[in-house]
Amino acid sequence: MKVLRFSLRTPIFLLSLLAVGCPAFAQRPPTDRHVAELGRYFDGVKIAAPIIEQRLAIYPVLVDDVPLLHGTWQSLDQAVARGTLAIGEKDGGTVPVVSVENRSREAYILLMMGDVIKGGMQTRTVRHDTVLGPGQRLELEVFCVEAHRWQGEKDFSAANAKVPQSIQNELRRGASQGDVWKGVARNNASLGAENDTGSLERALKSASVERKLDAVRQRIVPAVPRGTVGFIFVHGGRAVGA
Repeated sequence: MKVLRFSLRTPIFLLSLLAVGCPAFAQRPPTDRHVAELGRYFDGVKIAAPIIEQRLAIYPVLVDDVPLLHGTWQSLDQAVARGTLAIGEKDGGTVPVVSVENRSREAYILLMMGDVIKGGMQTRTVRHDTVLGPGQRLELEVFCVEAHRWQGEKDFSAANAKVPQSIQNELRRGASQGDVWKGVARNNASLGAENDTGSLERALKSASVERKLDAVRQRIVPAVPRGTVGFIFVHGGRAVGA
């Protein structure tokens, strides 16, 4: 298996250069202030040769047998499944904010921009990357991704989905709620999965979209190396996510 070494001494933009094969690298930024244990961890990270699916290149990320970082971390989906994270409407419901609580005494929860939560009065997406410490409770800024519903429950569950890259780009550029609704409408139309409430989550989980995704998974999953801990996604020669 071909692998490329990656460490804190590697320029960040290397991830995009991997896709286009550029031989030149910029001078690395100084690393003397990095946490030592984090540096040792990243010294063990490897990037495997890409799995190609049409214009998409998927780079599996693996980690050598290095000392694990201290602390317990959970994603939003993991935390909801384990009962660690509670998500509910604030004061009966307000579009741009929901209430989140980390019920663990030791785990940190990473809420990533673009994570989708379903239920409540309408489906939402996380507006900013947020770390929720043990026992912490806060009001989380969100956007609505279901324009035509305002009824239901007070609590949310994980949708096990993220908003498409086009909408994530809008969020990074400081999108308004109106921009997000337009992006969801365009996405649902392009997928052929429009629905009565304008729900992004329902579109992404529609039967026609699931069939297409299953076909892609059947080609990609068997090629993923054992021990893979993550992925870098490159589309059309440009790094778009990790």
